[in-house]
Amino acid sequence: MAVTVTLWRGIYTSDEVLEMDTNRLPRHTLLSLLLLVTSAAMLSAQTATSILVRHADRASQERDSPLSARGQERAECLAKTLKDAGITRIYVTEFRRTQQTAQPLSSLIHVEEQKLTAADIAAAAQALRTAPAGSASLYVGHGDTIPKLLDALGARSSPLAEGEFDRMYVLTFRDGKLQTDVELRYCADLGGGTGTMMVPSK
Repeated sequence: MAVTVTLWRGIYTSDEVLEMDTNRLPRHTLLSLLLLVTSAAMLSAQTATSILVRHADRASQERDSPLSARGQERAECLAKTLKDAGITRIYVTEFRRTQQTAQPLSSLIHVEEQKLTAADIAAAAQALRTAPAGSASLYVGHGDTIPKLLDALGARSSPLAEGEFDRMYVLTFRDGKLQTDVELRYCADLGGGTGTMMVPSK
């Protein structure tokens, strides 16, 4: 089903957006593209959307390190990016850096955080894969667990570098089966990445 959106440069279909160079897009435009990519599946069938991010920049290498000042700034930026994305569920782990990453959005949209054990990839995959149709979930994980979770969900993944905190993965599911997966970068002006990108699912 064709879906169109009007951007500052014209009117585009969802397929054209997937081929678009999205470097240096404003945050509100990036969110518009994010929503467009998932909207075709949502309109043609009831789907559930999951957004996966790594926790924001950490202050130290301590096991339960809090966020750094930049990490706090990125968490606020994430909240502004996703405040209109219709998030209905927020999942974090037992480590406070994931909780601090999600907290600004949680407070802004009044959705309580739910804790999942970081190492229990199967439980996280089950929660996301079986989310109700029409829901949108945010999962905040870790550099070593996000790729594993993507693998468990059947999505494409790649290793996250030590200082890479700005990747965002948007997945849609129908009846527990992966429909689309999109990778992009958010709040890239804070560092931790090489710019905004979107990759269409094959």
